[in-house]
Amino acid sequence: MNIILLGPPGAGKGTLAANLARDKGVIQIAPGDILRNHIDKRTQLGRKAASYLETGQLLPIEIIKLVLNDCLTHPDIHRGFIGDGLVRNVLQAEALDQVLYEANLQLDFAINIELTNDEAITRLQGRKICTNCGKIYNIYNAPPKKTGVCDLDESELLQRSDDVLPTILKRLQVYNENCPSVIDYYKSRSLLRTVDGMNPIKFVEEAVKILIGSDSTEALQH
Repeated sequence: MNIILLGPPGAGKGTLAANLARDKGVIQIAPGDILRNHIDKRTQLGRKAASYLETGQLLPIEIIKLVLNDCLTHPDIHRGFIGDGLVRNVLQAEALDQVLYEANLQLDFAINIELTNDEAITRLQGRKICTNCGKIYNIYNAPPKKTGVCDLDESELLQRSDDVLPTILKRLQVYNENCPSVIDYYKSRSLLRTVDGMNPIKFVEEAVKILIGSDSTEALQH
């Protein structure tokens, strides 16, 4: 099963994708995490992507295609994937379609996680990430057991550079400008499914599991 997650920054796409990928035995594709790794290693791709991620701008199509083509060569891609942040505008949606077609793959669902701007801002400002394993916490609704320390490996928790308020506001502006056309794109292809992202992540995850495991999705659609 091949799925992409849509939704604003702070909707929990990264956590949800990781949990679903582990539960379903598929791979997770997260361009943002991949590119941040490239930035840390100061690769050519990382240098190209850095200014876009740090200012909340959309990535150019050529960078998206490079990441997608790299991900789709994963030896376990035949098991399926959960895409987190793969598509943020229609051009990226079309690029994904092209890359999937060339890889003889197709998308099964585009799951839209709905969240208000105010809630997104609160969540992003409270988000902390382990500097070692990458586990995500939130000081408001999913705090670590010990302040500032990862539960898993006791490494330091830090705020991402793009989770500061000016960048958050820019990211939300970009998302809100592009969201309606992306929603329409997948709705027109009967791939769109919608869940309420205002609920705690465990309930959102259960809703998505029911959705992708059921032939009937009317109860979860708006």
